[in-house]
Amino acid sequence: MEPKIDTQGWQKQWRDAYAAAQARFSEARTLDELEQARVQFLGRAGRLNELFKSVGSFTPEQKRELLAPANEDKARLLSLLDGRKAAFERQALDAELGRSPIDPTLPAPPVARGRLHPLTQTLDEMCSILGRLGFSWAEGPLIEGEYFNFEALN
Repeated sequence: MEPKIDTQGWQKQWRDAYAAAQARFSEARTLDELEQARVQFLGRAGRLNELFKSVGSFTPEQKRELLAPANEDKARLLSLLDGRKAAFERQALDAELGRSPIDPTLPAPPVARGRLHPLTQTLDEMCSILGRLGFSWAEGPLIEGEYFNFEALN
């Protein structure tokens, strides 16, 4: 079992652990390093949480005296941790967007909806085949005049 410490000894241990955690969070160069530092100091068996657990041996007045500033320090550490984590994630996203040949800010290409009628597809295919055989497609008026329908035929 750990030897009992007084409040001043606890405060010194807290300040040392807090300064070490702050330095490790600030010095982390990757998201993995930051996560390792978080586990080391704020994890279930982290240094700061172990110090929080050790406060149980003090009187209620001493606990209030010790934990009020300690909770503020822990909140500052969590804020620093969240800020660094967001910066690393933003940096990773920027790197990913820089590598991507696709610009996600552009609108998506239009999706072709529907298709040609089967008779139109067949007519197009027939024209293609006959064109390869040397025939050509000629367009004319939809309704011929009376001369071409009757008189010119005789």
